[in-house]
Amino acid sequence: MKKNIFALLPFALFGVVNLVSAAPVTQTITDTYWGSNDHGWGDVIGSASIFDVNRLDVTTSGDALSVKVFTKFKESSSAWYKNIKYGDLFISNNGWHPDGTVANHYKTDKFGNGEQWEYVFDTDMNTLYGGNFKIKTSDQEGIRGTFRNGQETRRRKGGDAILHNNVVVAQDGAWNTLLYTLSLSAIGIDYHGGYELGFKWNMTCGNDSIEGGIERRVPPSEVPEPASWLLMGLGLLGFGALRKKV
Repeated sequence: MKKNIFALLPFALFGVVNLVSAAPVTQTITDTYWGSNDHGWGDVIGSASIFDVNRLDVTTSGDALSVKVFTKFKESSSAWYKNIKYGDLFISNNGWHPDGTVANHYKTDKFGNGEQWEYVFDTDMNTLYGGNFKIKTSDQEGIRGTFRNGQETRRRKGGDAILHNNVVVAQDGAWNTLLYTLSLSAIGIDYHGGYELGFKWNMTCGNDSIEGGIERRVPPSEVPEPASWLLMGLGLLGFGALRKKV
């Protein structure tokens, strides 16, 4: 009986540690980014009821990573903007480094002088790419009228396919949503440690772009204290049961 109790304890403790480390955490990136060139419109070029991007909800749970886009934009085959499509999700695994400042809404930021994206989740292909992929910008989309210039919109070609997962397009209250599901390890991140990530999304005209970053800081002295207490309690219970059997 002694051996059975102590043999089971490591598995019980391991389970508690993993439950604690895998607790879902959501960080929200709000739309404070404008980018160039806004042609004097500000955050949204054209109607906000059509093009507004409200936020990105970035959720991590252990190694799992998901990004949910909240926007008023919805692809349509009948509207006058039928040639405008959902863009791709650009990802940086080493932080977010835009050109400009919060105060000026990063109005100088554009493809070539801001963040250099290491990954892109291709919305049409439902596939995450890394490596040497080429980027298409809003200026290369062939869209007429006034649109935000210089914005990364989609993967043009190339890159290494890393994983395939369907992008889920749905409705959440007043917002149209796109849910991208992947993993931290797929973008070279060990979820046990600290990390900084950057994200970008817009429709192909770039009339409203959103960029931002999240981070997870892990102090060297960090100890999963709730788990430690639970582990100690399990150990004491096991020892108590052992004494009763002796």
